[in-house]
Amino acid sequence: MKVKVELNKDQDLPLAVIYTDKMTEEVERAVAFLESSASSGPLIAQQEDRLVIIKPSDVILVRVEGGDTVIYTGKGKYFSRKRLYEVYQQLGQDFMQISKQAVVNLTCLESVEASFNGTMFLRLEHGLSDYIKEAYRITPIKKKPYYGCILGGRILCTFDGLRINTKMEVLDENHDPIPGLYAAGNDAGGFFWGSYNDRVPGLAASYAHTFGRLAGQSIAGLTADEPGKAVAQEAHVDAASGASHI
Repeated sequence: MKVKVELNKDQDLPLAVIYTDKMTEEVERAVAFLESSASSGPLIAQQEDRLVIIKPSDVILVRVEGGDTVIYTGKGKYFSRKRLYEVYQQLGQDFMQISKQAVVNLTCLESVEASFNGTMFLRLEHGLSDYIKEAYRITPIKKKPYYGCILGGRILCTFDGLRINTKMEVLDENHDPIPGLYAAGNDAGGFFWGSYNDRVPGLAASYAHTFGRLAGQSIAGLTADEPGKAVAQEAHVDAASGASHI
């Protein structure tokens, strides 16, 4: 193996790069030696056919992907021969292991957002991201046989639509009613302002029936202080149509 040393005043940290057309025992011994001598310092990783040394401060995210330990920096991603916990030991106090598969640099954290299933979404520099998973949600699968299935959700209804007033009139951006435009049911907003109570079956249907009736009364020119007139007129319509009045 040929060894070449170059002095560079702009290089504040020794950088070892091995160029080779294939991995040989000699190259592996050199890598092992460099790794052992840098156990508490820079990381040695592979990018395509070259080995590079990475400063811990340049690391944004370390993640296990398909059985490989992948190191992400602002310049790209690199593959390490070490296990995740071994890389983590080389990193420092600015790093935190957020799951069994990932370690993040807290100084590169841009935001933390609530996500689904009780997880937290971590947005990192250079467009990188990952999730914090609570330990009790991670269950190991140790025994065969293994089965896989596809789970898909379905939409029962949508909600929080157009802004309306008490007359079911749709409001514009200035909160003024738009003449001749009404909305009810899931097309109208504000009813489920905080969350949708999925433990009350038929809530959306009853909402549509009730507010649809109110919209009909508004369109007919009936006001809230005319309940008797409204019921009488509805009874007349029901009698003419043969429908029962509820």
